[in-house]
Amino acid sequence: MSIRISQHVGKQHLLYKITLYSILIIVIFGCQATPTTVPTILSPTETMTPVPTVTPTLIYQPEPISFENPREWHFTKPYVFEEWPKLIVPDGDTLKLVDNFEVESIELSYQWFGRLSQTAFNYQQIQKIGDTYKLAGKVVLEEKIVNLMSSIKNLHPVPQMVSLKTHYDDYPIWAIEIEGENGTKILLTSRSNALPYLPWNFIYNGQIYAQYDGSVFAPLVDLFEVEEGHPITTSFPSSLEKDKVFVNGNRLPSELNDGFLGLLTMHKAFDYEANASAGEINGVVYGRSSIGGFGNMIIGSIIELEEITLEKGDGGRVNCPVERLEDEYYPSNVQWSFICSAEEPNADGSYLYSVKVSFRTDKGERVTSEGVLFGDWNRGILIPQVAFPPEIQKILDGYEPYIQLRKNHEVLLLSFDTEVDTVKGRLDEAFNADILLFGQLAWDGMTIPYTINTSMGIKNGNIVRWDVDSYELQTLLTDVLRQPITRNILNHEQEAVLNLYHYKSSKGTNIEYFPGSTLPGKHSTRVAPCEGVPWREELPDENTPLRGFDFNRNWEEFLIHIPQFVLLDGSIRVLEFNDGFIDNSDSFLRFLLPSEFHMDDEPPLKISGKFDFGPYIRISWSYDTAQEDKDVYLAMIEQLPGIKEFEDGSVTIENAIFVVNDEGTFNIVDCR
Repeated sequence: MSIRISQHVGKQHLLYKITLYSILIIVIFGCQATPTTVPTILSPTETMTPVPTVTPTLIYQPEPISFENPREWHFTKPYVFEEWPKLIVPDGDTLKLVDNFEVESIELSYQWFGRLSQTAFNYQQIQKIGDTYKLAGKVVLEEKIVNLMSSIKNLHPVPQMVSLKTHYDDYPIWAIEIEGENGTKILLTSRSNALPYLPWNFIYNGQIYAQYDGSVFAPLVDLFEVEEGHPITTSFPSSLEKDKVFVNGNRLPSELNDGFLGLLTMHKAFDYEANASAGEINGVVYGRSSIGGFGNMIIGSIIELEEITLEKGDGGRVNCPVERLEDEYYPSNVQWSFICSAEEPNADGSYLYSVKVSFRTDKGERVTSEGVLFGDWNRGILIPQVAFPPEIQKILDGYEPYIQLRKNHEVLLLSFDTEVDTVKGRLDEAFNADILLFGQLAWDGMTIPYTINTSMGIKNGNIVRWDVDSYELQTLLTDVLRQPITRNILNHEQEAVLNLYHYKSSKGTNIEYFPGSTLPGKHSTRVAPCEGVPWREELPDENTPLRGFDFNRNWEEFLIHIPQFVLLDGSIRVLEFNDGFIDNSDSFLRFLLPSEFHMDDEPPLKISGKFDFGPYIRISWSYDTAQEDKDVYLAMIEQLPGIKEFEDGSVTIENAIFVVNDEGTFNIVDCR
């Protein structure tokens, strides 16, 4: 099966995780490569030469990529309601809500969970009835409504949700949806755990805004009486500095990824994706879960999902079959899948449906939650309305390496950590980020889409770290395309997407981080020793770039995965390998493995390896594999080199690694 990143770039499938065929490849340590030869490798004590100003001799031709000219890529923007008015307007150096916003209702969903303490969930709604606002039958002073609306100020456009976590075992989730005239809705949300739960995120019509001073919180709790969670155990609590916070951002909210509004009683419990080929809306409702399955740190309150229906614009109604999903490992977990046959197969264009979900809670309540689903049937890689915060974008627009790369690439901010002045709301005092560039090249009669994952850093308004420029990217591409394993992979996967990695660990922005910070932009990769195979304890060496690649990576995985092959002193080392349970005949992955693993007539094996520590190779099979098939596996494994540890359903070969041979495939080496 061919899996292209352009077709699998949003959330992973909600019902089954698709194993991405990650055939890793190369990290090269050294200075700038000679343009027409294999790169020269520096010793650990040498440093990189200055970046040359000449253009290397290439073996490929670049093609310009942009949102307007995507080539092989498929990009989309967040869904926009064209009839909705402009509600977020300039206010000096910041933005605010318009003064004349008329409130029809305000909904609050507050959740809290933490270890060894009772989960909290609270839902309340204020509605305008005639000229009066009421909450649970009681009149709400209009002055309090005005105060909340007036606090929606000091807003700053951001490409992702932002949050601040200062300690562990204390996880609040605030969600407030304000509905105005003609159905306009503003979502306020925070998952931070430092009072006043700043920064707050505001989502309106496809754009995210951040408020760093938390001024919305006081009028919010003046409107609603919320019983907050009380953590019993926390770790490393920290106080905020005056007028300064440290926040991080990563990923777009699900409300924008596959769009929906409403459903606030199910906030963070509802997820879906549009399946254009089947004309279906496929989703999951997460009822409740427990960390470890032991009954502590319970998350969620839905215990029975009764009904889901869609209503289309023509008045047609769709009943969506619901199936409870069992978890054999964590029986206390409860979730359901649903499928809504909304359109004919091969649906195209945009969609907009009303949705109703009925469920029961652990308190015996029967709840019907309503909302709307919206988006594009053929959504590709979702590009935010702003690529970077405005002050960061302004700096980049004057930086020549960025300018040159943007001529041929679309850019996506993966994650960032930043130091924020809460008064000014500016992020350019200290800003670390991981970014992803999308490109395309023509090589040897093939068109190859590629990504380049790299890092940047800004300090006091100046760029102090930029980990790849056009020359370094061109040289990396040239070196990667020369590798025999690259040719093998491209021959076996005609629609492969090449994923590149280029980092420099010698530079960074000095930001103080609270425990649990993501700290992007500082990448450290270990390589386990193996006798007779070149290795280093840590990669990359100081002042030398880490260069790597693999194939068909879902872009969200760049946040958590390491390069899977390394090249040290001229030899390729496998750093990580995991093929998942797939059909043994899948040549894209199986052709790399040693011949001992080629058992076409047997049920599939799962083969994985970790070579950044250990090292080890693990071979496992499904729990329902017949005994005669297990006997075949065990006989094969007995012939392999290395120390073997046998367990129920798997065998671990200690001190063994995969190595890449001259043909660009794998051998097994016993590191003893």
